[in-house]
Amino acid sequence: MLTGLVIAACAALFISRNWRVHGARRYLPLVHAQELVNAERVDEALEVLDGIDTRKLDRPLLTHWLGLRGYALALGGRGEEALDCLDDLAAIADPDDRLSQLFLNGSRAIVAIADERFDEAEALLDSTERACDDSANRSEVWWWRAALAAGRGDEAR
Repeated sequence: MLTGLVIAACAALFISRNWRVHGARRYLPLVHAQELVNAERVDEALEVLDGIDTRKLDRPLLTHWLGLRGYALALGGRGEEALDCLDDLAAIADPDDRLSQLFLNGSRAIVAIADERFDEAEALLDSTERACDDSANRSEVWWWRAALAAGRGDEAR
């Protein structure tokens, strides 16, 4: 239970910080889905996301749809589906866009933590931390490290 709450807090923090960073227009169904994910109403968020016709989304909105859906799937305990969604996100993300790469590595780390792939999560967090260029992103990495420690059952030091 505590691990789930820590993961949900990490996801909400990441989404709230990176939603506006990528400069997507406010698209109300995505905003609504984001609020549902933040409130841990994952099944409802997935219903909203799955109801969006992604063929009509431009690249920035599709990027956000994929990222948000990946989070919702991870929080819902559907790690493999979340990783597939993040692979789709990686296919359209600009490899030279540092923020997109931070988003992908961080998202995959959260998915790995939720799916109890702790060694993979640690490697992704190391990669994410090396790419951080500001304290806000670095602090998020440490939130995820706390979730990783909680998932492993590590004792506080």
